[in-house]
Amino acid sequence: MTLIFCRKRKIIDFILFIMIKLEIYNLIILGQIRKEDIMIVREDRKHMEIDLSPCIDPNVFEKIKIIYVVKLETSISSIHRIRTTGSPLEWSYDRVTRFSSADCIFKNQDENGIRLLEEIVRRLQYACDTTFKEYPDLIVVSTPGTIQKNQIIARASRLGITEPINVADFIQNALQTSVLVIRDTDSRAAGEIYFGEHASADRVIRENLDFAVIMVEEGVGMSLVQNWRITRGAGAAGAIGRLVVEPNGQFNRFYNQRGNLETCIAIPWLSRSIIEEYLIQNDKQEHTDQLDKQLLQQIQGAIKKEKWESINMELIDQALKNKDPIVLTVMQRAAIYLARIISAIIAINNPYLIILTGEVVEKSEAFFDMVKRETRKLSWGKAWERTTISKAASQKEYEVLGASYIGYKFCQEELT
Repeated sequence: MTLIFCRKRKIIDFILFIMIKLEIYNLIILGQIRKEDIMIVREDRKHMEIDLSPCIDPNVFEKIKIIYVVKLETSISSIHRIRTTGSPLEWSYDRVTRFSSADCIFKNQDENGIRLLEEIVRRLQYACDTTFKEYPDLIVVSTPGTIQKNQIIARASRLGITEPINVADFIQNALQTSVLVIRDTDSRAAGEIYFGEHASADRVIRENLDFAVIMVEEGVGMSLVQNWRITRGAGAAGAIGRLVVEPNGQFNRFYNQRGNLETCIAIPWLSRSIIEEYLIQNDKQEHTDQLDKQLLQQIQGAIKKEKWESINMELIDQALKNKDPIVLTVMQRAAIYLARIISAIIAINNPYLIILTGEVVEKSEAFFDMVKRETRKLSWGKAWERTTISKAASQKEYEVLGASYIGYKFCQEELT
């Protein structure tokens, strides 16, 4: 009896052993299939290009889509809902005002970006459940930085991210909604050309002409559009903020560069340069007497509090209008640096239209005029005559509208 029991026990143990082995084998096989599926999706996404081409067919926008646009700057700036009813110019968009940059700034302190993404998900969940009470067909994240496969932020100085992070997967896993990650300059390019008020934009659309959008604010970026595709080169084309314009200029620890364009003309560096110039000229009485009084108070306060990047563009523009000698010196130098890059773009690519946008340009007509004048001096006459330089208007959320336009075309291709 004992012998029979032992044999039965061995048979049962053997069967269990086989079942466990089969289960492990199945898990491995299924795991491999899932991994391969993911890799296929990522490989497909690797070759996906941002499509900025115009939609001529009026029936293209028949299907209504709900698109959320998360706008990132140096923090989570805002979340918008766009309802794509009618043609793009008729689209309506709302903003989550509770989480605007003025009300609730979230400054990322995590180099891996995990805390930033957790906060984005939290705010998106709030928007879905409380503010808009509906889930979107697509979430578009418009962000500064280096973007890979429209999914990954590889690096973003303004967001403080130094390690690659898959933004699309993180948000999609949390909210079960498709996610597209695009550069802020690409969003702005689409927004400016389709929603902006540029006299030359109609001709660009009608005749399929090349154009470029250069954005100057907390950072510097560019999107160069050729045949309605954004030129990427080997992957980093358009990163004009990394071009060295002053070999002996200030050192940027994030990029391990000295005197690149971003450290010469972006807002934080303009503020720092103005304070440095003030300290250099401080012992010269004739300069002190000519300084803009409000700016002088701000400079002295910034030095005392050791916040050298606190002077904003409104104050800089006002001092520029008042012909403050220190601001004139700094902004003239910045205009020359930017003009060198624009003149090179004109010589190499000669796009029909170059649009200058971003807070530095939009809030200072005087600076835009200085850049245009310096570019004219540095450009070859024939090339200059065939390129139009236009200043962006700041009345609309062109970045948000442009992101929704790109997102809608993505919906048409990927989600239908």
